[in-house]
Amino acid sequence: MKRLLFLLLLSLATACSRNTGDEACLSKNLSPRKQKHRIALLQKKLENAEKAFEKVKDETESLRYQIQNAELALIRRQVEDYEHQLSKLGDHPVAYSNLFVNEREALHRIIQSGPSPASYEAQAVLDQILRFITTISDEDRGS
Repeated sequence: MKRLLFLLLLSLATACSRNTGDEACLSKNLSPRKQKHRIALLQKKLENAEKAFEKVKDETESLRYQIQNAELALIRRQVEDYEHQLSKLGDHPVAYSNLFVNEREALHRIIQSGPSPASYEAQAVLDQILRFITTISDEDRGS
């Protein structure tokens, strides 16, 4: 999505830079009335571009929020399923540090994205994973 936004801004910048020379030549030949009309049209285009930019920005934030919530729901379910399996079987894996590596990285990425409800929830899920790893590690040392 960032790439799309970047390309949109780049195309607008290139279009503006190409038109700058032409606009200077045209404005010398236009009457003041036509120049005012041209300015009004350009201002309207600018307003429309700013609205489109805000819409894309809002959509980007919305998608980011949806992705973070979906990742959190998936990770939470994986942790719960794993805890449930271990409580049934009683077997503990040998390499505790490798448990939920990808999930911990995803949670870290969500937390680093900045303060949001998703980042606070990600911190809680990460704490749950670390407590779980600590608990099974302590249980195995005690056995």
